[in-house]
Amino acid sequence: MRIRFSFRGLSSLPYPPPKWRITGKIFTTQLSLLQDGSLTFRFFSSSPTSRSANPKQCSFTVSYLINSCGLSPDSALSASQKLHLVTPERPDSILSLLRNYGITDTQLPKLIRVFPTLLLTDPEKTLLPKLEFLNSKPFSRADLGRVLSSCPMILSRSLDNQIIPCYNFFKSILHLDNRVVSAIKRSPRIFLEDVNKNIVPNITALQEIGVPESSIVFLITYYPIVVQLKHDRFGETVKKVMEMGFDPLTVVFIKAIQVFGGMSKSTWEQKMEVYRRWGWSNDEIVLLFRAFPACMSLSEKKIMSTMDFLVNKMGWKLTEITRFPISLGFNLEKRIIPRCWVGKVLMLKGLVKKDLSLGAFLRYTESKFLDRFVIKYQNHIPQLLNLYKGEVGVLELGFASEEIGGIKQFIDRGMDFHVNKMGCETPFQDYCLIVVLLPLQMCINFICKRLGLFPKGWQVVADSTAQLHFLRNPTPFIIRSFSASNQHSFTVSYLVNSCGLSPETAISASGKIHFENPKNPDSILALLRNSGCTNTHITKIVTKLPSLLLVNPEKTLLPKLDFFGSMGLSGARLASILSSEPIVLMRSLENALIPKYNFLKSLQISNEDAIKILKSSCWISCGNLERIIATNIAVMREIGVPISHISVLVARYHTICQRSDKFSENVKKVVEMGFNPLKFAFVNALQAVCQTTESTWQQKMEMYRRWGWSEDEILSAFRNRPQCMQLSEKKVTKVLDFLVNKMGWQPAVVARAPIAICLNFEKRVAPRCSVVKVLSLKGLIKKDLKLGTFLNLPEGDFLDKYVIKYQDEIPQLLDVYQGKVGFVELGFGSS
Repeated sequence: MRIRFSFRGLSSLPYPPPKWRITGKIFTTQLSLLQDGSLTFRFFSSSPTSRSANPKQCSFTVSYLINSCGLSPDSALSASQKLHLVTPERPDSILSLLRNYGITDTQLPKLIRVFPTLLLTDPEKTLLPKLEFLNSKPFSRADLGRVLSSCPMILSRSLDNQIIPCYNFFKSILHLDNRVVSAIKRSPRIFLEDVNKNIVPNITALQEIGVPESSIVFLITYYPIVVQLKHDRFGETVKKVMEMGFDPLTVVFIKAIQVFGGMSKSTWEQKMEVYRRWGWSNDEIVLLFRAFPACMSLSEKKIMSTMDFLVNKMGWKLTEITRFPISLGFNLEKRIIPRCWVGKVLMLKGLVKKDLSLGAFLRYTESKFLDRFVIKYQNHIPQLLNLYKGEVGVLELGFASEEIGGIKQFIDRGMDFHVNKMGCETPFQDYCLIVVLLPLQMCINFICKRLGLFPKGWQVVADSTAQLHFLRNPTPFIIRSFSASNQHSFTVSYLVNSCGLSPETAISASGKIHFENPKNPDSILALLRNSGCTNTHITKIVTKLPSLLLVNPEKTLLPKLDFFGSMGLSGARLASILSSEPIVLMRSLENALIPKYNFLKSLQISNEDAIKILKSSCWISCGNLERIIATNIAVMREIGVPISHISVLVARYHTICQRSDKFSENVKKVVEMGFNPLKFAFVNALQAVCQTTESTWQQKMEMYRRWGWSEDEILSAFRNRPQCMQLSEKKVTKVLDFLVNKMGWQPAVVARAPIAICLNFEKRVAPRCSVVKVLSLKGLIKKDLKLGTFLNLPEGDFLDKYVIKYQDEIPQLLDVYQGKVGFVELGFGSS
């Protein structure tokens, strides 16, 4: 084949490379001259299968797909077999519409490559209505572009017969457009599904086993691809998850289905083997999965790197990771490594307990971690923030490598005493807990000798014994002493050894209960553990309610635990409620718990909300519940207050129990103030009005007027933050004096941001405003910065945006934030 080139104003081109080979097909060549003078060539072969097509049409189609749609030559040639374009008018209209609705030039080639015949559709009658429908939903332009480019075949479906019915189906389940859009963004192919084939049967299967509607909504919103599984596979997945002990009433059940549903058997076995290599048994891995299902979705590389750091470098035991398995899912570089190094240094310096749990460092939000473990100790370790940011290492702070891995030294100390002093042959490491009863003076002398201390001024009761505990954690021993002369010594000993109370708390509790036989309290503790309570929960429960150990386990405690189980409470959820409000276990089942629960259910309050309400001890002790609040609930329902908001007022108790005529007046007053009964602010406003007398209200109005606020500004502040009318005059005066007189903000500016007077003054308002004032005086930020802009930020974001960012310009800015340095010390005059 011969190719002729014609150039004007260009130097001669070199001959093609010797190894170029041109096949004996008919080629069309496109020569593109770019503005920078470079040339590009594109060759296209007319396929033998398309000889019937007009060569000019084929050439134009390929050229259009490349030049207007951005397809590669190969993709354009392939797509040209499915369509033939004669003129550019219709495809140009299609592309214009797509671009107008968010499709970018990067996304366009992908869309046309998958669905080239879209260029042949009628732009006004077929494509535009579909785009308008999707655009009417809360998709952003970028979101809509991503959805259509990732699943272009949505545009091939009938608007009336598929797209709209499918959308309405999911809206009927998810209730909110935002949730439907969220599901579509995560799995655009959901629009292509025949919902009756798999999705409806899968949802029905969940409903049949009692999965709450809220959990089904969560599944479809965040894991829509799972409900699209073939029904038989979905059924197998649900069965497996139930067999592993997951409760269908909890959202963890949904997360487990999501993990199982997206994983093959071989992949599951591979993940099991990865965890076995770190010493976990099959049962322990299942417990890990039950607590944190996502642990089986992590890559092998992620698991290995995290475990290597936590176990080999930090010295954490497997049991500690099992107690806080979510640690495996945190980002290693951004969260685990910096926080653990900070924790390790604080332990080595003796600034925090050496037995502080892994969760203590990892569970907090960024701002709380910085507050609790970095900023708090910067005076002791000035480079702690640098360590956290990875700018210095532990060795640079003066710690030797053997100190960093020093946990073994503690165990060696304990083993030395265990074997050499006590004459025991069993390896010390095989014990979870060794308890040695010794005279207290001997224990003190032993500890002090080991640690190089001299107990000056210590006084020891003559008839005292002590328990010397060796623990399998960084704390090698604990001393617990008891007076042998105490007539309640068995009770105290039991509370300490079986319930985990401190000696002081145990002695205090022994003044309320006495028992000489462990049988009954042992049965109580066994029931609590079977219901999901850990040792920590039991310690809290017995500390708050020691008399629980005296009740009849079978007749009194067990029926109540069974009742909570019938409500859907079990495991960690039940344990959390019992440890926070153990008094609920002392209320009558027939006369209090069951009647009040049934009444709440009659108000169409969900199990979740009913459980939250019944946690409140004041609810349990309140009599004639129906007579007191039913009328007030009816008043709120008449004006359209949502049930979810009513349940909040019910839980708050005092507001909903107000006399009916007074309550109705207050509801009317709040409505007249302009609050929308459908908004949650209505609930907060109603609570403020109900709990404030008329005279007190007028006092608060006068207080704000003295600071220059008009009636409209006061009402506007109340609409924004209803709690501003519940603050004490001392609190308001203190904050406004600081903001207006010291910081220079106008009263009207503060009125537009009433959050400033509602937040904690010492911990948030004063330090943040001081930082912003300094930055403003230095010209580093705008002088008219709104209060809400920086007061609403989470702690970590504020530190990043306003403190750490400007530390090079103002080295003492962190000291200003911590209240250690004032304006005058920074060189600013008092004016």
